[in-house]
Amino acid sequence: MDHSAGPAAQGYWTATIAALNSCPYYELLGIRVVSMGQGRARLTMTVDEKLLQIYGVGHGGAVASLADSAMGVALISASREDEAAITIELKVNFVAPARKGLLTAEAVLFQHGRTIAGGDVEVRDVEGRLIAKAMGTYLPTRRK
Repeated sequence: MDHSAGPAAQGYWTATIAALNSCPYYELLGIRVVSMGQGRARLTMTVDEKLLQIYGVGHGGAVASLADSAMGVALISASREDEAAITIELKVNFVAPARKGLLTAEAVLFQHGRTIAGGDVEVRDVEGRLIAKAMGTYLPTRRK
């Protein structure tokens, strides 16, 4: 969260995080927004039985969803209230299996223009081990 902002801005971020955390897809996967602000975001997801694939490790699709969500939230944190973004491209490199437990995704934007936005994210387990590194490209749009 951007703690350098005044109380009104902090109230906005708290309300935004609460709204994001009530997203049905986030609830389905157990994704939680921990912090956001200034083109950055930190989200978590617990890998449990429901997110395992047949070999007993976290499904890559769930890890990719966490990464995409983190970049999307970072973009929201740098956008105007009437803006939204649509994922154009997502590339994920899986470097280690996601075992049961908490994963943390740290995202940062590297571009936020009028017609294109981009971000990087690292997903790590509770021991700090890199699980996945992702990059995404987004189309900024107006909310309807």
